[in-house]
Amino acid sequence: MSKTHSKKGSSWLIWDLHVHTPESDGYSGNWDEFETQIKNSKADVIGINDYCTVAGYKKIKERIQEGNLIIDEKVLLPVVELRMTESVQNKYTKTNGVTHFNFHVIFNPKVQTEDMETFIKNLKSNQTIIGEDYNDKIKLKQKKVSFWKLIEDLKTDKKFKDNFLIWLPYDEYGGIDPIDPRSDGWIKENFIKTADILGSRNQKQIDFFLWKSPKNKDGTPKFPQDDFKNWFEYKKPCLKGSDSHNKDYPVGQLRDANSKPTERYCWIKAEPTFEGLKQIKFEPDTRIHIGSEKPKMPVNKIDSITLDIKDDAKLGDDVFCFSGNNDSYDLSPYFNCIIGGRGSGKSTILNFLGQYSSNPETPDEFWAKVKPNFDPKDSSIFRFDGTEKFEYLAQSEIESFAKNEKQFTEAIYRRANRRSGDNLHTYETKIEGLKSTFSDIVQAIIQKEELDNQKSQKLKEKRTLESSLKVLESEEYSKLFGEVTEKSVTLQSILNSKDKVDELKISINEILPEYTEEEVGVQSEEEDSFSKAYSEAITKLREGLEILNQKNFVDANKYIESLQESIQQKEAKIKELLKKSNLSEENIEQIKSAPQAITIINSEIKNLESKVTEQRNVINQYSDTLSNIKKAREQYEAELDKALKPLLDLLSKQADRNEGKDIKEISLTYKFNSKEAWEQLTNDFYNIFESDGNERASDVCGFIIKHKHIFETDNLTKIQELIEEANKKDDKLYISFLNGIFQREDNFLLFKTIRDKHLYDVTEYKIINVRYGGTAIENASFGQKCTAVVVILLLFGNYPLIIDEPEAHLDSSLIANYLVPLIKEKKVDRQIIFATHNANFVINGDAEKIFILNNEDGTTSITETTIENLEHRPELMKLEGGKEAFEKRGDKLGIRSKLNQ
Repeated sequence: MSKTHSKKGSSWLIWDLHVHTPESDGYSGNWDEFETQIKNSKADVIGINDYCTVAGYKKIKERIQEGNLIIDEKVLLPVVELRMTESVQNKYTKTNGVTHFNFHVIFNPKVQTEDMETFIKNLKSNQTIIGEDYNDKIKLKQKKVSFWKLIEDLKTDKKFKDNFLIWLPYDEYGGIDPIDPRSDGWIKENFIKTADILGSRNQKQIDFFLWKSPKNKDGTPKFPQDDFKNWFEYKKPCLKGSDSHNKDYPVGQLRDANSKPTERYCWIKAEPTFEGLKQIKFEPDTRIHIGSEKPKMPVNKIDSITLDIKDDAKLGDDVFCFSGNNDSYDLSPYFNCIIGGRGSGKSTILNFLGQYSSNPETPDEFWAKVKPNFDPKDSSIFRFDGTEKFEYLAQSEIESFAKNEKQFTEAIYRRANRRSGDNLHTYETKIEGLKSTFSDIVQAIIQKEELDNQKSQKLKEKRTLESSLKVLESEEYSKLFGEVTEKSVTLQSILNSKDKVDELKISINEILPEYTEEEVGVQSEEEDSFSKAYSEAITKLREGLEILNQKNFVDANKYIESLQESIQQKEAKIKELLKKSNLSEENIEQIKSAPQAITIINSEIKNLESKVTEQRNVINQYSDTLSNIKKAREQYEAELDKALKPLLDLLSKQADRNEGKDIKEISLTYKFNSKEAWEQLTNDFYNIFESDGNERASDVCGFIIKHKHIFETDNLTKIQELIEEANKKDDKLYISFLNGIFQREDNFLLFKTIRDKHLYDVTEYKIINVRYGGTAIENASFGQKCTAVVVILLLFGNYPLIIDEPEAHLDSSLIANYLVPLIKEKKVDRQIIFATHNANFVINGDAEKIFILNNEDGTTSITETTIENLEHRPELMKLEGGKEAFEKRGDKLGIRSKLNQ
């Protein structure tokens, strides 16, 4: 098998096992043309199929071995097409007569061609052996052999036992479909049970052999599973080939009803080997597909990992087991298993990856503990290609995941949100915006109180200054006072405008340095309109900055200076008048400057009033914000219930499918964490009013929580009465503290705002309660907790899931009978990577790629393989329960005896 074919493990390839050569009667073309046909084929695996002969296969193999034919990585399998002597009188079908049936024998190419040839030549047809006419392809096409005798002979010959597959056409030329089940049903059933593979491209027929019943009008299955078991014994894979007889036919492409080539192919997910083909018997649902495209693979996947570890790499004082490893390893997009003994480095590989997962804390702790002499996050040492978003659970982390209610809630929530089409995130964003408004209101209430205090102080200062101005009543003093006041008002107005200009210049300068011409490249017409508007706005800003340049305010600045000079002159005259009144120097300075100081204070008071109005406008948003967040919470909770429903349905379906044998029903319900919300809101409230007193936060918060039925109302009077009554009974510091706070309406509004911000914050305080068999997950047994976590993580999500030893603490029966089928179902949609000792995961989970880690003398080697790779099968048998797992895989087809030999 080629390196290219094995890189991703079991991969989807095009197989065409029905290709005739010039050795078949009716083939139009010569050998040169056939070889060209093979080389140009889209098929990766080609079955050289001729009537009663392997001469065509033998010849082309010789051509390849001699170096005269190069088919690159294409693989050839020997197939012999025969017609059976067994026949049926079809009483109720169109043929209304005797029908003989065709069948194919697919041989393992490891069997010597000469042995195949000898076997075929010795087959009897009409009392003579085929060998007598072996060189006459016209006669070979007409030969008939006993189907049952041939199978018996192959089974009893050691050279062929387990080295052949019987492919029986069903609804195609020479197929057994015309056998009437009413008259010869037992014959038809026996043919189907005996065949390894059936021939059909009809999807309804394919589904039927996979035990997928057609539906009744009420949606129920028309046939129970027991009927299928009686008819077929095991599920049967359906295979289709091109049946090419013509040099011009595109090998690999299947025919339509008119025998014309189509863009449909037979895809098989396996190594391109005979053993790979055999896997479709074990996994007929997932290993073979007929269609124009290979089956979908998970959208999000890690494609490969690369190690480049230096020879002197160490963990502490020990040599690092991967030192000197500088290889890249491709991962299957489906199910990957890393196996190996303890100390081989399985967890180490996953912890390299885990550093980049959505929960890197545990891998970081791992690396800190083992103390490498290198940086594990250094991309020159370890790197990976593919999606950068994936989940990782380290050893024993499944249990901690189950214990951490918030972490588990977030994991389920992320999955529910993806299923909702991100609708939950939309409502969450809305709620976050409303929470932000509540926070703004809280700050506005605090700011308004501070501004009110500042205004009161300014008014007090103003009254003091105004009183000082009444010391003189002369006409000259009054005139000077009026002139200073008038000029001060003018000066202050100009200075206020100047401040606005300076602030605007600063704001524009903060914007302009972020803009560069390179930001606007070649744009489409629609994009160009935006870029033009952007450029024009920047130009306008620069023009505005030029307008604000100081050189434009020379006259204004001179006027400011003249006003200041005039005020100073008049203040000097006032000072002279005041000196005549025998006032102290300190009083004279205060009174002299009072007119200008009062003007400044008036400006400051006006500014404070403007800011108070701004804060009041924010505070006035409370009612609308409360109404909106109530509505948003209702919408969010309804959407969350809606998003959880398909998860619940899927969990219920899984439990029903298992019939309670290995797993009980897991349920999910949304709940608001009121306890945590009240704890947090009371802490936030206390922190705002925290004083230097000796009251304890726990007492304050505890009192509010204890009486939350009062505090959750909007009745301040009831709260005041509650505190007053408590104060009578117990004169505690925290009661006095609360009494002081709730005497003011503004403080009550502050409390309500903080309260409502938390009590409607479903994004922060949501809990998704998990119950296992009706028991809350926190009260479930250790194994039940782990089961619930693994099942939920596997069922929900489409990003790669990496788990280190998922089998820890899980029941072996649960793994074999429930988790393995679940993995096979889910790996179609999401990449799964396990480090495991459990053979059931690896073998019966049908892992597409297996990494075998072996540590000898402190150095770990990594071998890449698949289930169908016989060279490394012994290593898989060494897994815990390895032999039993292969036997169980064989039990599905009644072939345990084959696996034991």
